[in-house]
Amino acid sequence: MKRDQILDTAKQTICHDRNDQYGEPEDNFRRIAEFWTAYLGPELPRSLTAADVANMMILFKVARNASGSMKDDNWIDLCGYAACGGEVSAKERQVIVTWYDPAEKLPPDDEYVVIIVSGRRNDNQFYEHAIGIGAYYSGKGWLIDGVDEEESSRLTVEAWCDLDAIVRSGVKTETVEFCPRYGVENTYPNSTGLD
Repeated sequence: MKRDQILDTAKQTICHDRNDQYGEPEDNFRRIAEFWTAYLGPELPRSLTAADVANMMILFKVARNASGSMKDDNWIDLCGYAACGGEVSAKERQVIVTWYDPAEKLPPDDEYVVIIVSGRRNDNQFYEHAIGIGAYYSGKGWLIDGVDEEESSRLTVEAWCDLDAIVRSGVKTETVEFCPRYGVENTYPNSTGLD
């Protein structure tokens, strides 16, 4: 087969035939990842992802080619797994950050969260929509990392989001656009805005 035929066949397969049979690749690959993770057990350093499944299926096809059986089907499937892998990998890297207004909802006590703060510190430094880390303590209000309790009380927490969700996602935090409502785009932990 010529290269354009291989690519056209792969496109037909992954965008129509297989999609109709098994659904969206991210759902199918995620399900496979869960089964493989369970099968491999506690020796695995982390749970497998849909992107891992795509990579391993590519290696599976490479191994078939290495056996000397260079079938057109292997090359078509390689293209298909690579395309699906690129798509699911991009989706896995996306982080949806839900921001809460503390006037409407507060985080659980003692649980550290990402916060957006504004206000003037004791040293007259003014923060405007700065990003930081803080926790809410019942009856005491917010305690903000790197800022003492008295200064914390002078700063207004405008919004907060779940820190653990961002950390657990495993994505590079510089890919997360923080709190567009306040125009905040700097990121934790690379730059907190609260020096």
